[in-house]
Amino acid sequence: EAYKGLADADGRQVRFKHLYFFPPQIQVSAAAAQQKLAGTIVPDGGDGFFFFARFLEEFREYLLPGGTAWIGIDDRHEAKLFRALREIGKAVEGLQVKRWDSRYMEGTPDMDPDALELSEDQASALIAVTVP
Repeated sequence: EAYKGLADADGRQVRFKHLYFFPPQIQVSAAAAQQKLAGTIVPDGGDGFFFFARFLEEFREYLLPGGTAWIGIDDRHEAKLFRALREIGKAVEGLQVKRWDSRYMEGTPDMDPDALELSEDQASALIAVTVP
């Protein structure tokens, strides 16, 4: 939604080669416990996936063909994100997804959320999603 309204000189929606997305992912209860922005981080009061759900609905509108969305995600949301990307991949032929963890930055092409075994040392990951 942050990109809606950005238009070129001819009034067409601006599209990008790369989008970088690393939203707040803390639960409201955790924020309140830490006394940090209680109630403002997760608008739906849910599990912290709100911004990802919105992003998944819209990201392809803002990418050029062959463009990549770089998504920073905490480990507790990663499997849910991969499941959602798998569903999008069923409808979008040629969608490519790669994962780099926060320690090794090694790309792994596997999109199987059930195969993810993250340790506490892997607190976040970078997911690259390239559209055809």
